[in-house]
Amino acid sequence: GAARMMGGHHHREECDEEHARVSAVRSLGCVEDHEEELGVIARLATGTFSCPNAFITMVTEDKEVVVALDGPVRQREYDREAWFGHHIISKPGREPLVVPDTAKDPRFSGNPAIAAANVRFYAGAPLFLCHMGVERCIGTLCVMDENPRGLEEGDTALMMTLATACVREMECLPQRRDGETQASDRSLWPLPNGVGDVADTLYFIARGTCICTLNGVELERLTAGHCFGETSLLRMCKLCTEGKTAQQAKQMCTRNADVIALERCELLELHFDDAQPLLKKAPNLWFTLEDMAKRRLESVNRVERSQTASGVLGRAGSTSRLT
Repeated sequence: GAARMMGGHHHREECDEEHARVSAVRSLGCVEDHEEELGVIARLATGTFSCPNAFITMVTEDKEVVVALDGPVRQREYDREAWFGHHIISKPGREPLVVPDTAKDPRFSGNPAIAAANVRFYAGAPLFLCHMGVERCIGTLCVMDENPRGLEEGDTALMMTLATACVREMECLPQRRDGETQASDRSLWPLPNGVGDVADTLYFIARGTCICTLNGVELERLTAGHCFGETSLLRMCKLCTEGKTAQQAKQMCTRNADVIALERCELLELHFDDAQPLLKKAPNLWFTLEDMAKRRLESVNRVERSQTASGVLGRAGSTSRLT
């Protein structure tokens, strides 16, 4: 009798925990309506881990729903028991689930949904959202390949970093329903990226139009797919490799231009602490940002030379220029 009572108590605890977890998922509202913003992270995942497919999913009581993706696998919904997320939300800890070859893993080898998607390699990190004071796993950030393989050294930490960035983005979605975390309205005019601000964040524009200005002169018009903040972020990374602490680097890198939103904008933020390991892992991203930074510095220098010649420029240059 005592054993049955203990078993029943444990079952109730599991049910209560699952109910709370699903409530955390529901608190985000219709996340799939924001694929444009979350898709930026999915594209970063495929590029960073050299995989053809990336999913961002939410795990409900009976489904695993793909809210953003990159790659040829386009199915949007799976039975919860038939896909990988069920195993991720059930396992303890925050480490990604890595399956080098699904055909050789007894948990997945006979799964028709996985076979139909031709997934042989899978790596997925849990997404933990703080809801009502408790962090709960609401879904996954994962990459997949049709060929068996593994993760390289350091990839586990990078995947967890991208998962954290994904949750930060979800927390800022307009329809977030949670008493302790209100959604931020990102339609700010100007955006919080003016002259003198600490420049420790890279911003990707998922939706909307911004302009970058210097002393009232428009330097560049930025739309969806563009980013800003790369110049100072790269400078911070370089200073850290030269022996400076992150705090010292932040003090040496402030913005020297204003970014103004012309309409409602949705931004994906990548903070320095998250961006630094990502840039080390993805040299192509580093080189792309360097090219952008070089072009923007040339624009700044032209404006400053013109305004100095005309006596307009009255602001001293900062250690790190522009965005």
